[in-house]
Amino acid sequence: MSAQGHKMGYREAFDETVKLFDLRAADIADRSGVGENQISRFRNGKTDIQVSSLQKLIDSLPGNAKAYFYSRVMVLN
Repeated sequence: MSAQGHKMGYREAFDETVKLFDLRAADIADRSGVGENQISRFRNGKTDIQVSSLQKLIDSLPGNAKAYFYSRVMVLN
């Protein structure tokens, strides 16, 4: 399966998006209301995150980053 057709988990997709778009956890925390420590622990796989918190994180992303995130968690055949 090509990378384009590979479904990625939410944690991996969020971490990749943050890195690719050079986003700062502090800025995401400010915009989302999710603590910076919680974001870091989620990104590093040290804790799971509630669906409501994940939605806040996604909603806080700039439009192009949000579109990229969704493209990574959906299978594109």
